[in-house]
Amino acid sequence: MSKQITIQATDAPPRTTRSLYPEPFATRMEKRVKHPLSDLFGIKNFGVNLTEIFPGGESALLLMRKNGEPCHE
Repeated sequence: MSKQITIQATDAPPRTTRSLYPEPFATRMEKRVKHPLSDLFGIKNFGVNLTEIFPGGESALLLMRKNGEPCHE
């Protein structure tokens, strides 16, 4: 049986690794902080993050091809 803890999602430790976006996009992501919650709350099937976005920050990037079509991975 695992030990249960009580924690607010807002008190979860922030992710310490930097964004995997290459420059110049990585700099645009510096005004956000992600707090991974999946492991903390025992969620195994998908990832959950609390993302704090500070003034002037962006939550995500929309990358477009030269022809105006969105890029999809």
